[in-house]
Amino acid sequence: MPMPISPKAVLTCCAVTLWAVPAFAQTAKVQRHLEYHFTVGILSTTTTHSSGIENAHTAADPSGPPVSASGINEFRAGDRDEGTIAVDVLGVQADNGVVLAISERANDKRSAAPATCVAYGNTFIICDESKRINPEEVDLVRLLGKNFSRLKPLDPSNHWQYTQQTPQSTELTDFTIKDNKIGVVSIDMRRDVQLKGAGGFRASTSGNIVYDRGFSIPTSLDERTVSDVDQGSGQSARTEFDLTLKLVSDSMAQPAH
Repeated sequence: MPMPISPKAVLTCCAVTLWAVPAFAQTAKVQRHLEYHFTVGILSTTTTHSSGIENAHTAADPSGPPVSASGINEFRAGDRDEGTIAVDVLGVQADNGVVLAISERANDKRSAAPATCVAYGNTFIICDESKRINPEEVDLVRLLGKNFSRLKPLDPSNHWQYTQQTPQSTELTDFTIKDNKIGVVSIDMRRDVQLKGAGGFRASTSGNIVYDRGFSIPTSLDERTVSDVDQGSGQSARTEFDLTLKLVSDSMAQPAH
């Protein structure tokens, strides 16, 4: 069965880095608790280009010799899951990185045990390399850095972007504010990622973020990512990944007792 690009491949590319996490994260007190409901839809397509000699005889000459043939074969597989992503805010580092513990409870098979990440306002993150972290968790953590949407001044089109490049990879993310209602902003987002070399891929993400500047968190995220991988030997794979996230609980927004 064709599989979507693995979380490991996503996590090792560009702005998402696997690294050691702060030691205090193991014993830190939870300062804030967030819960998001998520739905994920995945469609994987494997395409094989074939050519060669086949025993393709005609009805007029069923005993005739083999003839050359070529074609394109496709195999598709779909998957869907939903559940809850929980985030505990554990503290802020001296470099303004927000230390988080994130976990996922899914209806089907995407559940993931707590993992520690550090999120920055420019959408770059660092996560514990020893833990499984799903793409939907990564996309949420990207938006939980301190002062997201406030680090860069807006241009005349209410737009800003972040870029990161290495010899093997390029990532460009664009944000455009489409609406602002008393600090709750609607932001259109596009991200293009390219990873070169063996196992490389191209991925394009487009979507919309509703972000509450007063509470400094996203309240919803709707996005679609299309990833293409050249697997060699005439075979390629495409993954279409649809994600919806909605905030359902924030400990800071609940009344004190």
